[in-house]
Amino acid sequence: MEKLATYERAILDILNEYASYIPIGIQEPKNQVIADSKEHRYLLLRTGWDDEVFLHHVVMHFDIKSGKIWIQANNTELDVAKALTDQGVPATDIVVGFQPEKYRAYTGYAVG
Repeated sequence: MEKLATYERAILDILNEYASYIPIGIQEPKNQVIADSKEHRYLLLRTGWDDEVFLHHVVMHFDIKSGKIWIQANNTELDVAKALTDQGVPATDIVVGFQPEKYRAYTGYAVG
Protein backbone atom coordinates (compact mmCIF):
# COMPACT_ATOMS: atom_id res chain seq x y z
CA MET A 1 0.00 0.00 0.00
CA GLU A 2 2.88 2.37 0.68
CA LYS A 3 4.08 2.03 -2.93
CA LEU A 4 0.59 2.85 -4.21
CA ALA A 5 0.35 5.92 -1.98
CA THR A 6 3.82 7.06 -3.08
CA TYR A 7 2.92 6.69 -6.76
CA GLU A 8 -0.37 8.52 -6.26
CA ARG A 9 1.44 11.41 -4.55
CA ALA A 10 3.99 11.60 -7.38
CA ILE A 11 1.25 11.72 -10.01
CA LEU A 12 -0.79 14.32 -8.12
CA ASP A 13 2.30 16.49 -7.59
CA ILE A 14 2.88 16.56 -11.36
CA LEU A 15 -0.79 17.19 -12.18
CA ASN A 16 -1.21 19.93 -9.58
CA GLU A 17 1.97 21.70 -10.63
CA TYR A 18 1.00 21.65 -14.30
CA ALA A 19 -2.56 22.72 -13.42
CA SER A 20 -1.13 25.92 -11.97
CA TYR A 21 -0.01 27.00 -15.45
CA ILE A 22 -2.57 29.20 -17.19
CA PRO A 23 -2.50 28.83 -20.97
CA ILE A 24 -2.63 31.88 -23.20
CA GLY A 25 -5.05 32.12 -26.09
CA ILE A 26 -7.90 30.43 -24.24
CA GLN A 27 -10.72 32.49 -22.77
CA GLU A 28 -11.63 31.60 -19.20
CA PRO A 29 -9.33 28.56 -18.98
CA LYS A 30 -10.08 26.11 -16.20
CA ASN A 31 -7.70 23.32 -15.21
CA GLN A 32 -9.21 20.47 -13.25
CA VAL A 33 -7.22 17.72 -11.56
CA ILE A 34 -9.43 14.67 -11.36
CA ALA A 35 -8.35 11.85 -9.05
CA ASP A 36 -10.14 8.54 -8.65
CA SER A 37 -8.17 6.93 -5.81
CA LYS A 38 -10.46 3.90 -5.76
CA GLU A 39 -9.83 2.94 -9.41
CA HIS A 40 -6.39 4.65 -9.52
CA ARG A 41 -7.09 6.99 -12.43
CA TYR A 42 -5.76 10.54 -12.52
CA LEU A 43 -6.02 13.27 -15.10
CA LEU A 44 -5.69 16.94 -15.80
CA LEU A 45 -8.59 18.29 -17.81
CA ARG A 46 -8.63 21.75 -19.37
CA THR A 47 -11.73 23.59 -20.49
CA GLY A 48 -12.25 27.06 -21.90
CA TRP A 49 -13.26 28.96 -24.99
CA ASP A 50 -11.54 29.75 -28.29
CA ASP A 51 -13.84 32.48 -29.57
CA GLU A 52 -17.16 30.61 -29.86
CA VAL A 53 -15.72 27.10 -29.72
CA PHE A 54 -15.78 25.31 -26.37
CA LEU A 55 -12.55 23.47 -25.62
CA HIS A 56 -12.49 20.26 -23.60
CA HIS A 57 -9.01 18.74 -23.54
CA VAL A 58 -7.25 15.99 -21.61
CA VAL A 59 -3.81 17.40 -20.83
CA MET A 60 -2.43 14.39 -18.93
CA HIS A 61 -3.85 11.02 -17.93
CA PHE A 62 -2.29 8.40 -15.66
CA ASP A 63 -3.49 5.03 -14.37
CA ILE A 64 -1.89 2.80 -11.76
CA LYS A 65 -2.32 -0.83 -12.84
CA SER A 66 -0.58 -3.92 -11.46
CA GLY A 67 1.83 -1.78 -9.43
CA LYS A 68 2.94 0.34 -12.38
CA ILE A 69 2.17 3.88 -13.47
CA TRP A 70 0.72 3.94 -16.97
CA ILE A 71 1.07 7.24 -18.81
CA GLN A 72 -2.06 7.15 -20.96
CA ALA A 73 -1.82 10.69 -22.35
CA ASN A 74 0.67 13.53 -22.21
CA ASN A 75 -0.29 16.49 -24.36
CA THR A 76 2.47 18.74 -23.03
CA GLU A 77 6.15 19.36 -23.63
CA LEU A 78 6.90 18.00 -20.14
CA ASP A 79 8.69 14.65 -19.99
CA VAL A 80 6.36 13.20 -17.38
CA ALA A 81 8.20 9.87 -17.24
CA LYS A 82 11.37 11.71 -16.26
CA ALA A 83 9.39 13.81 -13.77
CA LEU A 84 8.21 10.55 -12.19
CA THR A 85 11.72 9.09 -12.01
CA ASP A 86 12.92 12.38 -10.50
CA GLN A 87 10.41 11.69 -7.69
CA GLY A 88 11.86 8.24 -7.10
CA VAL A 89 9.59 6.07 -9.24
CA PRO A 90 11.76 3.38 -10.87
CA ALA A 91 11.72 3.34 -14.68
CA THR A 92 10.70 -0.33 -14.44
CA ASP A 93 7.39 0.81 -12.88
CA ILE A 94 6.51 3.33 -15.61
CA VAL A 95 4.72 2.33 -18.82
CA VAL A 96 4.33 4.77 -21.71
CA GLY A 97 0.86 3.44 -22.47
CA PHE A 98 0.14 5.73 -25.40
CA GLN A 99 2.99 4.09 -27.34
CA PRO A 100 2.16 0.90 -29.26
CA GLU A 101 3.28 -2.14 -27.31
CA LYS A 102 5.82 -3.14 -29.97
CA TYR A 103 7.67 0.18 -29.47
CA ARG A 104 7.60 0.35 -25.66
CA ALA A 105 10.85 -1.59 -25.34
CA TYR A 106 12.62 1.38 -26.94
CA THR A 107 11.28 3.95 -24.47
CA GLY A 108 13.64 3.02 -21.63
CA TYR A 109 10.64 2.23 -19.44
CA ALA A 110 8.51 -0.84 -18.75
CA VAL A 111 6.61 -2.50 -21.59
CA GLY A 112 3.56 -3.48 -19.59
